Amino acid sequence: FRSLIPEDVEGFIAAEKSISVSHIVNGCSRLQPVVMLIGQAAGAAAAISVKNNIEPGNISVDELQSELLKAGCQIYPYKDIYNSHPAFEAIQRLALKGLIIDELDFEFKSEKIASSEEVNEWINKLKIDLKNEELIGLSRAEAFAKMFSCLKNN
Repeated sequence: FRSLIPEDVEGFIAAEKSISVSHIVNGCSRLQPVVMLIGQAAGAAAAISVKNNIEPGNISVDELQSELLKAGCQIYPYKDIYNSHPAFEAIQRLALKGLIIDELDFEFKSEKIASSEEVNEWINKLKIDLKNEELIGLSRAEAFAKMFSCLKNN
């Protein structure tokens, strides 16, 4: 998000080709799906800024991500998880926390049963108060929903 906010200009949000990125990132950020998400993030940031009467640079990244997820924006690009999926928010939120499943070129495979190895890795990474047995045997989507619920309630 900070690449949309100029360092020395207040009240301005950049988008499209005007964002601050390296030449390496520029190769990815010019693609239409990415450009559209950048535009959505810029619009949501502007709305939050006006609503809360704060400078765009002072917006909480978590608040911006929450607004984008509420609007159905896909922040992490899983090819098989759409905003209509019941565990969409949980899967996206945990991806933002670094819990990413990349089965095959950005596929989450939500119906796949969580293995004990995966569950151990997830619990250790998130440092949540769940026992392995509570997640083993659940689908990945169910396990992510349960882990997200645990994080939200703590």
